[in-house]
Amino acid sequence: MPYYTSLPTFDREFKKLNAEEKLAFMAAVRKLIQSLNSGQGIPGLPLIRKLSGYNLYELRWAADGRATFEYVDDPVLQANKVIWRRVGGHSVLNNP
Repeated sequence: MPYYTSLPTFDREFKKLNAEEKLAFMAAVRKLIQSLNSGQGIPGLPLIRKLSGYNLYELRWAADGRATFEYVDDPVLQANKVIWRRVGGHSVLNNP
């Protein structure tokens, strides 16, 4: 079962989201977790896409709602880890 951590940038940006945006983001995260826990791996479009040129993924949670994350193996815990990097609008893709 994967676990997650977040960067300070993500934490600051998440606090700025309004309640409706937070609910939409968490609904998309639940879909991601269900897919990972079922062994299907990272789902594809329209929910997730790999960012070209990066070892990062984009989670689409609203028309202008995006979050970026890394999905890595943690050899110490022998588990996969989601590292949340950015959350907000399309602008988070300028510096994922």
